[in-house]
Amino acid sequence: MRRRVPGKIILMMLALSLLLGCARKEERVSGRPARPREERVREAKPSVEEKKLPERWQITSGPGYHSFPAWSPDGRKIAYTRYWEGKQDIWVVELDEDGKPKTGAVNLTNSPSMDEHPSWSPDGKRIVFHSDREGKRQLFVVDADGANLRLLYSHQTEIEIKECFNPAWSPNGEKIAFVAQNNIWVIDKEGKEAQFVTSSGYNDHPAWSPDGSQLAFYSGNIIKLINVDTKKERRLTGPGGMRSDFPGWSNYPAWSPDGERIVFVSNRKKVLGGREVEHYDLWVVKADGTGEAEYLTNDEHREYFPSFSPRGDKIAFQSGTHIWVIRLP
Repeated sequence: MRRRVPGKIILMMLALSLLLGCARKEERVSGRPARPREERVREAKPSVEEKKLPERWQITSGPGYHSFPAWSPDGRKIAYTRYWEGKQDIWVVELDEDGKPKTGAVNLTNSPSMDEHPSWSPDGKRIVFHSDREGKRQLFVVDADGANLRLLYSHQTEIEIKECFNPAWSPNGEKIAFVAQNNIWVIDKEGKEAQFVTSSGYNDHPAWSPDGSQLAFYSGNIIKLINVDTKKERRLTGPGGMRSDFPGWSNYPAWSPDGERIVFVSNRKKVLGGREVEHYDLWVVKADGTGEAEYLTNDEHREYFPSFSPRGDKIAFQSGTHIWVIRLP
């Protein structure tokens, strides 16, 4: 014989079910997820304050202002400009296997003129740079040991000689890009057959892609890429570019040896310690503009002129008055 459950007990069970249901609903509405879910969210989105920056060390030392670092093709030396006591010369420092200074730096040009912006030939035998030793900045070339210095190119227009500067030797050694009349130009390795690559606006700091087909350069506060043959341009940073979500000023591009990344300097704002900071730091982004750009430095010194090592595992750059190197993961 089936026994009846007393009505009072049924009512108590219904009330208890309603209370538990309301509690679960309140938890869902209030947005208070369970503890394991909180831990997963924190692991997936670490704050920028927790980012570990690459290891860095100083290359130059002593008094003066050190700028324009450039790796030799074998990765064993860095050429740069040192400003000291009214002189601006091209110096070279030898590095050990870890990229640390091995010996004292050597002055290659030792001139009272302004010698700046060295760039190595791909075989490591010569260095091109600009100098005002004949009045206006022109392109000179010197052997890697400081011998056989000569004028390579003077930018002669129909009216006068114009300044040319910031040379960059192409990966195959056949061409040299430089800046003249606010635009990017290219000459052959003997300083002949000058041709313009860009033709409007203010353009500066050309950097060759490893295959020699493109140049990255500064133009109107952003970085652009241009095909040297077709002259077709595209933006890497700035509004309307491939990185339209990357605002702020950007300059001094340099390609990684594999052609997959471009490092540059930008003052893009970052939120650190609960406040916005606007340092001029190193950033790196995929050369095709996809993905997120990442910052590599974060300090109050302004960074300049990054240069990838031949193996792509280090970047030399200017910070403050000295040359530094960071090791990439």
